[in-house]
Parts: sequence; structure tokens; C-alpha cells
Amino acid sequence: MPYKQIAYIIIIIILLLVSAQLMKKIQKAPKKPLFPLIEEEEFNDETEEKDEEEES
Repeated sequence: MPYKQIAYIIIIIILLLVSAQLMKKIQKAPKKPLFPLIEEEEFNDETEEKDEEEES
């Protein structure tokens, strides 16, 4: 078995382990948004648009 194939298999196993750990962290804290800053900015944009419509 060539070394390249062994290296690819090791990399894939590491990626699977890392993704499994991330999934566990996400399941432990489902209430927290993953990107709170982006969601706050979108919310602010929506409220600004509503305010502009009310003024005009």
C-alpha cells in the first residue's frame, strides 16, 4: 500500500473525528446561534427598513 493512500486515510479519519466533536458541541448548546453577530446585523437592517417605511 503506497504511502499516499495511508496519508489520505489518516487525514480523512482526523476530519471525521473533528467533525464529530463539533457536532457534540452544537448539540450541547442548541440555543446559542452559531453566528450571533450576523443575525443581529440582519435584524437591525430589517428594523431600519420598517422605520424608513413608517417615516415616508
